[in-house]
Amino acid sequence: MADSPKVVGQLAKQMIGYNLATKQTPKEGVKVKKVMVAEALDISRETYLAILMDRSCNGPVLVGSPQGGVDIEEVAASNPELIFKEQIDIIEGIKDSQAQRMAENLGFLGPLKNQAADQIKKLYNLFLKIDATQVEVNPFGETPEGQG
Repeated sequence: MADSPKVVGQLAKQMIGYNLATKQTPKEGVKVKKVMVAEALDISRETYLAILMDRSCNGPVLVGSPQGGVDIEEVAASNPELIFKEQIDIIEGIKDSQAQRMAENLGFLGPLKNQAADQIKKLYNLFLKIDATQVEVNPFGETPEGQG
């Protein structure tokens, strides 16, 4: 979290070029080429959402959990039933039904389900546009005002 555009710029400069190593990357990590910056919001409920290239299925996979804001690897180890995956056909792209299902699995209801599904599709379009190997939103949240 940063409290000014100047600090955001400084933090982004530190991250770009850094080798990011997580359980989802090769041991040597992946070089950070771009950083996405978003407005900080108060979050009343946190979920986890990522799109990543999965070598085992030779294409992108949407991964989500209603338990966000925490180490997702811990959730996968302790509560694997709370990790949801949707394999995306690289030719057809993400389907509305996949985005809706993921939004529902994350616990978004009513109008928020449609709003979350729309954000999921936009994130997938960004994933393609920047030729990413992984994009992650943690937390992918809901505000106290009921916005996704």
